[in-house]
Amino acid sequence: MYGVHWLMRTIGRLGEDATLRVKNALGQEGTVYIPIAGARAQAGKIQLKLQNRLVEYEAVTSTPERLATGTKVRVVGLLGNTLEVEPIKAASAV
Repeated sequence: MYGVHWLMRTIGRLGEDATLRVKNALGQEGTVYIPIAGARAQAGKIQLKLQNRLVEYEAVTSTPERLATGTKVRVVGLLGNTLEVEPIKAASAV
């Protein structure tokens, strides 16, 4: 029975496409890994979960302030393979 399960699982994987598509990062949330300079002055890096993988991409921001390591960000645009991000504002307590 285990052999049949393994065989069916293997056959099912033949149709999977493991290509990582950067456009799927739009709208995703991630964390700054290497600080990002403000106003697109210099790229940093972010980590995010994309297609069930933890990936790292270069990122820039158009906000004037620098984004420090650990800042939560959302992907708002693509510039080739570089992501444009904006910080996620913390919800204020009511």
